[in-house]
Amino acid sequence: MENEEEEKLKSDTDSGTESKSNANEEVDWDKLLESVRVFSELSYKWEHYTKPLTRELEEVHQALFERQYPGIKPYRQIWHINWVKEAIELEASQLANRLIRFFEQVEKDEDYKEGFKDYYRSVELFVYPYVAKRRFFNGNRSALLPKQLEIIDTVYEESYQEDLIGFAELNKLKEEYEEAVLGPVLNFYEEEYHRLSPDQKIHYNLIVGMGYSDYFDDCKELKHYLIKKNLQEFPGVCYHQFLVDEWERYQNKTK
Repeated sequence: MENEEEEKLKSDTDSGTESKSNANEEVDWDKLLESVRVFSELSYKWEHYTKPLTRELEEVHQALFERQYPGIKPYRQIWHINWVKEAIELEASQLANRLIRFFEQVEKDEDYKEGFKDYYRSVELFVYPYVAKRRFFNGNRSALLPKQLEIIDTVYEESYQEDLIGFAELNKLKEEYEEAVLGPVLNFYEEEYHRLSPDQKIHYNLIVGMGYSDYFDDCKELKHYLIKKNLQEFPGVCYHQFLVDEWERYQNKTK
């Protein structure tokens, strides 16, 4: 009887030892350590760069919006403030992530232009200032009377002058945005920013230009609904959902 119990105990002990051994063999320590390293890096980046940079960008975005579109203040409804903050939080978060990724790519000497379908077209759209262009009547001028030509030329010239004024205002708004954003960037990447090559500086301006495009689009929507139309009754949805609903209502009307 004792022999049987000893054999059973030995068998159970051997089985437990074998299970522990198999468990140890199943752990890929290299992968585990790599996962811990990646998690640590992401946590550090979030705490020291992403979160604080986003917070600073949110502050400058809201201050800039309130200065460039003073009709928003005083806020007429609490949900007006919520809509502005929702729009700004997304803008700031997207810009912060793009900037952080860019400076990481520069540090690692990676291709920061990758992912753009037409890079130089993007530079043209988001980096260069808006320029007014003269337009001319391309029809058969000899078939028109002098008075008619004078009227046509006057219309084209007035359109050009309007574009000069409008584009100058747009460039002013964009320059104010670029200046406002630069402050938080220098708080986190001052040395890196000043070391950028001319080509890298263009890409930095591209990222900021994309951020301005998002900001300007939201400003137009917020100005239209909260300032011009002065919506008082809460639509019952958040800002971005409201825009989606408005687009669907417009689509249904045009069908």
